[in-house]
Amino acid sequence: MISHDQLHAFVLRTEAAIQAVESTKPLNVATAEWTMWKALRPPWPPAKGSRLEMRCVKSESDWAAMHALRCSVERAFGLVDAETVARFVDDIRRKCERLDGQWWLARHGSEPVGEIGFVPFALGDLAVARLQDVDVVPHHQQKGFGNELLAWAISHAAASGIDALCLMAKADDWPKDWYASHGFFQLGET
Repeated sequence: MISHDQLHAFVLRTEAAIQAVESTKPLNVATAEWTMWKALRPPWPPAKGSRLEMRCVKSESDWAAMHALRCSVERAFGLVDAETVARFVDDIRRKCERLDGQWWLARHGSEPVGEIGFVPFALGDLAVARLQDVDVVPHHQQKGFGNELLAWAISHAAASGIDALCLMAKADDWPKDWYASHGFFQLGET
């Protein structure tokens, strides 16, 4: 049995691995972050009733759509520098290339509404996916798309043979509570 302390240390190692391939550093460094975990015990029910169409980012047109979506998301946080956003997207590409990550664009009809990334890691015999960039564009927030995006991610991970999901969330921000409402629990705090 793996202890919470061991899982916490593992999530911190995933963070170090991810930061090692990024060229940009976080703009807003939180004073504390939570490591969070969700075990996936099959069979996991498929996400039902989703309005989202998910598309894995692979082509250059997908990357252009990712850039446009990131511009919209970052603008809501006051970042309007297109060069910095381009570096963020380049970091996502590096995580896909060097860490075998996958990023998905979520569409509602023809309009992009969000994105999510997975970076795979192994913890002994466990296949673990680190969730990254769970974002909904500002004008589509408060419409339930975030819940649908996370439900899809959980279902997709379980169907893909992933045993657990992990992430880091700022201790002083609301997403930690949102993740907890979806079955993630706090392992530790940095």
